[in-house]
Amino acid sequence: MNILDEIEQLQETLIQDRRTLHQMPETTFDLDQTTAYIKKRLIEMGYTPHDLGNHGIVTTIGTGSPCLLLRSDMDALPMAEESGLDFAAHNGKMHACGHDLHMTMLLGACAIFKQLKEIKGTIKILFQPAEEIASGAEAMIDAGVLENPHVDAAFGMHIKADQPTGTIAYCPGVMMPSSDFFTVQIHGKSVHGSAPHLGVDPISIAAHTICNLEMLTAREIDAAERFTMTIGSLQAGTTGNIIPDEAVLKGSIRCFDPDVRVKVLERFEEIITDTAQMYRGEALVNFPMRALTVNNNETFAKDWLPALQSIAKVDAHCQPLSISEDFSYFMEHVPSLFVLVGAQGDRPPVSLHNSHIIFDEEGMKTGIAAYVAIALHYLQGTH
Repeated sequence: MNILDEIEQLQETLIQDRRTLHQMPETTFDLDQTTAYIKKRLIEMGYTPHDLGNHGIVTTIGTGSPCLLLRSDMDALPMAEESGLDFAAHNGKMHACGHDLHMTMLLGACAIFKQLKEIKGTIKILFQPAEEIASGAEAMIDAGVLENPHVDAAFGMHIKADQPTGTIAYCPGVMMPSSDFFTVQIHGKSVHGSAPHLGVDPISIAAHTICNLEMLTAREIDAAERFTMTIGSLQAGTTGNIIPDEAVLKGSIRCFDPDVRVKVLERFEEIITDTAQMYRGEALVNFPMRALTVNNNETFAKDWLPALQSIAKVDAHCQPLSISEDFSYFMEHVPSLFVLVGAQGDRPPVSLHNSHIIFDEEGMKTGIAAYVAIALHYLQGTH
């Protein structure tokens, strides 16, 4: 089978699927329209899709072992689209991270699999919710996606509009950092600005907290480690002459080394708690969104390279990225590979999560081919 030739025969259907999904963006686990469309398309191909957990979809083709999991995420972002496309979404949400293309690529791969006379093993297909809030993969694992049948390996991808169309990039080992999004509530005691000594100022505590956290970056973590901490929001008070009861900090921590992450998170909470107590306040730390490191299996990174090179130009030693992905949760359980697929086309490079982003739909062909090539390579016994 010439995979790329087979994909060309699907071109009209692929465009229709992608643009239909693009116009119905839904977020987190609220994916009624999206999942209905995916299930409809799978049934039309002859699959038997099953609901998994909260708005996940799973189906299989083939029997026995080994079993390879192929995953696509489905959720969009809560941002208005400004792409100017004639099929743009108009519901205040947008597929600005390319998950509409991801779904289409996995649907395309499903269509190719149905043309195979024999599959040696099992391909488990997963359409996953809530990647954007780093909750969907863990929820699917909790719902049993890695069992019945037991998954032996996993493969995932992400499309990018700042990478040339027709290319694949990845690196062995850690390719993306963990990310821990935090909210810190600093509680003080409200008082009139004319008598600050009678209150406890959470804004002042927040300022000292930020400065003390900078010492974690500057003095406690080896400069050779790739670690970043960002505080992107400080909210407190409503008027200039009243000290408020509360200040809220929001931000994120990203670490490439899991051991560094453990140390950073431990010291992070200590610094916040101790600083608040020093100034007679109280601080509560919450982590509403967390992803682990994307750590590519080094054996797969090497052994699966020929399959990818057969369908695209591949950079198998790209620089690690600072963005995060909840595919990392699958990697904690089964050996896996995660790759980046180019979809820049002839436009200037644009980063993900941009309301003006436009992906080159030609890039979907590379993604579909990668799903199929890896599945055939793995199941034909080279694992």
